[in-house]
Amino acid sequence: MKTIIVYASKHGCVEKCAQLLTAKIAGAVQLCNLTGEKNVQIADFDTVIIGGSIHAGRIQKEIAVFCERNKQQLLAKKLGLFLCCANLKQYEKHLKEAFPEELIQHAATVKHLGYAFYFDKMNFIERTVIRKLTGTDKTTEVIEQENIQQFVDALFA
Repeated sequence: MKTIIVYASKHGCVEKCAQLLTAKIAGAVQLCNLTGEKNVQIADFDTVIIGGSIHAGRIQKEIAVFCERNKQQLLAKKLGLFLCCANLKQYEKHLKEAFPEELIQHAATVKHLGYAFYFDKMNFIERTVIRKLTGTDKTTEVIEQENIQQFVDALFA
């Protein structure tokens, strides 16, 4: 069984989650960061995992475009979706805005895998906004290891 993890990562949290998923999946896994690759072919893969993060209330444009462009193909695949976002109170809202409803309904699993604030990778405006919204001014990483394992278990059970 061949798996591809398609993601977009601005500061690295989604990429780290994608790597953690890869380590737990048996068989061939290909990582594909849409930030650098635009024409991803998913035809040869049995399972597709898509992940992104929420910035200013929205998922990365690359993820939204990928999902819309490949929706019919994705509906024929085993599918898993994940988000990284700090505002858990808004998670369900973000999820519904991030992915087409058909993909959410089709997915074998949908999970929140955590969030991170990597201040050393943020620009001045991003650091200022995060400080104001969260009250923190230091790098913070909250990766939900249990959710990562549950995601893999649900997708490959």
